[in-house]
Amino acid sequence: MTLEDAAQLSSVIDGQSFEGEDMTAFPFYEVRFNGCTFRNCTFESSRFGDSQFINCRFTHCSFRDAEFKACTFYDEAGDSGSEWQFCDLSETRFLKCNLGSNKIMKSKGFLLTLTECSAVALHLDLAVHRRIASRTVIGGIRCSRTKMRDAVLRNGDWEESKFEHCDLRDADFSHSRLTGASFQNATLTNARFNDAILNEAAIAHAEIEGFDVGVLQSYDNLVVSRDQHEAILNTLSIRTIN
Repeated sequence: MTLEDAAQLSSVIDGQSFEGEDMTAFPFYEVRFNGCTFRNCTFESSRFGDSQFINCRFTHCSFRDAEFKACTFYDEAGDSGSEWQFCDLSETRFLKCNLGSNKIMKSKGFLLTLTECSAVALHLDLAVHRRIASRTVIGGIRCSRTKMRDAVLRNGDWEESKFEHCDLRDADFSHSRLTGASFQNATLTNARFNDAILNEAAIAHAEIEGFDVGVLQSYDNLVVSRDQHEAILNTLSIRTIN
């Protein structure tokens, strides 16, 4: 069975393997894959809508400029997600998708966008900048109004990334570079930033219960809002009196 054949079926595609197929700019709507494997497939500029990829594995696949709307990659019954390895998700857009417990590892994600998604316990290991000749083009990822509680983004270079209006409770950014990143209006309750770099980052108007500047590697020119002053001073054992 080819991927094009599978895309025409209304039934669940179960346990199939697809390799080396070029589905550039192909529309996938209301397709359902369960336990399927995709290797070396090209989905660049493809459009996915109302589709399911339950417990699937993507390896060495390219999704550059692809768009997913109202798709799910999360198995609610088994509390497990799909796995992505060595994939290119540059400029890929996810809108109102469920990426809960997914593992996206050793992949590219220049300007990857998550908007109004559920990404609870998502593991991200992405190269979010581009190397062109001898210089680096800063990209980052763009997350907005996305549920990312318990997400793991350890040891990453998230410079200039945006996590605005996101639920990042108990998320782990330890040992990450977050220079110029924006967490404005996010929920950062008990998020972990051990040994992270937050130079020129913005946490203004975010909920920061449990946030401790003392565990950061550096925070030069960190942008905060006035309502956060007391909480931040408390982490430095500084009290304000009138």
